[in-house]
Amino acid sequence: MEFAKSGLGVGFYSPAEASRLLRVHRETLRRWVMGYTFKGRSGRPEQQAALIPPSLPRLDGQVALSFVDLIELRVVKALIERGLSLQGVRKARDLAQKHFPVQHPFASRPVYTPRQGRRKSVFIQTFEGEDLEDGAFIEWPAPGHLSQVE
Repeated sequence: MEFAKSGLGVGFYSPAEASRLLRVHRETLRRWVMGYTFKGRSGRPEQQAALIPPSLPRLDGQVALSFVDLIELRVVKALIERGLSLQGVRKARDLAQKHFPVQHPFASRPVYTPRQGRRKSVFIQTFEGEDLEDGAFIEWPAPGHLSQVE
């Protein structure tokens, strides 16, 4: 049996466990992984897609998160704590997915933010074999000084 298909070593976390481990309110985590509905400018309900959709299928009808999902959610939390808006984090992740052929861009490479100042940027490092030069950064939205997200 193949390791990844067996589920061994993947890590399964309920949203309640994930919110406790990440120290994020359950409703906040739910919005990040399931999306949400909000009143649009027209006054009609609009749907916002999940920021970090679960990579595991539902288990007994319940949302299940993997360890890699938790890592990405930890980066989301860190970026928001450093002053980026949820919309800014979403745009940075979309840009990373456009540049890198991976399902989890925030969990598969170093993510940085400016060390100081008012600029709210996200930098994601490239690796050898990608379209950009090895060690280069993609950036959203503009240049700044770097500090690694922990």
